[in-house]
Amino acid sequence: MITIPEITPVYRTAKPNDVIDLYDGPAKLELEGQIQTGHASIKFEWLPSPRVHLYSNDLHINHREFFDCSYHDAILHLRDFSMNVQVAFGGTIEIVASDVSAQKVIGRVRAKSYVDLRSDLTYVIFHLVNFHELMGSGITTESRSRLGRASAEAEGWRLIIDTVENFDDLIDAVNNETGYVITHAAKLEKVDGSTFDAAQVSELIDELLRFFSFARGFFSPPILPVGFDPNGKRVWEDWRVLRSSSMQGAQSWFSDRQYVNRNLEQSLSGFLKLWRNPAWTETLKLSIHYYTESNTNAGGIEGSIILAQVAIEMLAASFLIENGYLSPDGYEKLPAAERIRLTLSIMKIPVEIPAHLTELGVIAKAENWKTGPYALVDMRNTFVHVTPKNQTKSLRFSWLAKFQMLQVALSYIELSLLYILGYQGTYVNRLRRDLIKGVTEIVPWGLAKP
Repeated sequence: MITIPEITPVYRTAKPNDVIDLYDGPAKLELEGQIQTGHASIKFEWLPSPRVHLYSNDLHINHREFFDCSYHDAILHLRDFSMNVQVAFGGTIEIVASDVSAQKVIGRVRAKSYVDLRSDLTYVIFHLVNFHELMGSGITTESRSRLGRASAEAEGWRLIIDTVENFDDLIDAVNNETGYVITHAAKLEKVDGSTFDAAQVSELIDELLRFFSFARGFFSPPILPVGFDPNGKRVWEDWRVLRSSSMQGAQSWFSDRQYVNRNLEQSLSGFLKLWRNPAWTETLKLSIHYYTESNTNAGGIEGSIILAQVAIEMLAASFLIENGYLSPDGYEKLPAAERIRLTLSIMKIPVEIPAHLTELGVIAKAENWKTGPYALVDMRNTFVHVTPKNQTKSLRFSWLAKFQMLQVALSYIELSLLYILGYQGTYVNRLRRDLIKGVTEIVPWGLAKP
């Protein structure tokens, strides 16, 4: 058996919201005919929201000319001036921080700013933010062995994810302070050992952003990928800032303790395959966006219920039409609740409101909601269509009833998406009466007889 060494992160966070130094050295700045050389520092900063900033004391741009203007494109040449990044410049702003004395912010490094593009990468190391602990297979170092690795092969790629050694300390700290920490280092390589280019990695990073966010229940991005050539030399980096959610207690379907490797490989394989089907790409992108927003209570609990129904209907439309269950015209003729009910029934996902959700059950009985889909659609319509009757009706919905409705809706999203991915593994059922960390069950269609 081949032992794979621990995946060492290129960048680390020793504490929550720890500023990451990306570069410190000589630089040349070009902006609308002006060229200056000097010293520059580039830092990845988390607060108030993640961004990459350029700092310098001796690179100066005319303050009056640029301060009130929209962002201008600039090119920053680094090291021996062979490494280039784009910079968005909006003026020189004086700052004072704990680790830099009166430096000047020259600009913000733009999205898709690549460093030293090469086409002969053999592997890439990237970093996961605020992700689940992974109690998968073992990681062996010179000093000790520990659980914390998950691995998967999908669409010709091999992915190995290692939990950082100080994971527990970081999670305790970020739960107390909120914010962001790097929780995992991951390695990407081709299964057949072939080389690949940076463009392929960038596309895959975008796909993994959605996958990991779906697995985590909020935006948990793969950031700061670093590429290595066949000689093991570090030759490429991507400093894009991807959307990240600060640490929070959001529930999700993914278990970090049981069958981690199998479940990761099954779900990732199905996800990448479906994402690369043009008929599904936008549906996946938007439904996961609405799912994460709903799961993190965006727009309050009422707004979350509305977003959840949007996600479910998007999945239902693509599933029913792409698989030939309904024509586009036939889909349009069905009421929203029936579209959702039909989709869930085909997938063997229970549509009854669980008996232990008693607060929701009381409202369902009073409103004559026979199933969860009808309850969801009617409650959503009550919030969206503002009439005196609906305003009075909405006052009868207690906070607990709305919370239970939201959990039902989120469960529908998780299960229907897993079904569409062809997933047959275990999941965390957020609707269990006795929801305990690490306890999972087989997806409903995995239990159903053919």
